[in-house]
Amino acid sequence: MNELPRIVGPEYLAPILHKEIATIKLDASRKPHTLPPRWKPPGCSKLLWLEQDVIDWVKSFGAQPKKRGWASGATL
Repeated sequence: MNELPRIVGPEYLAPILHKEIATIKLDASRKPHTLPPRWKPPGCSKLLWLEQDVIDWVKSFGAQPKKRGWASGATL
């Protein structure tokens, strides 16, 4: 039997992206390119994502290399 995909909201994304829920909501309208692709069923305006799409989106970035050198704004 096919299992239905899990549908998640901003509350799920916030800890993953280290952002506040309010920021996720703002980013969805102002900077949607900074979030995983949304799932938009017809006639629904809620912010929804398929969990597997979120997981795939996060994995697409791979391991981020550590930054080297001084932290920005550091002084001697």
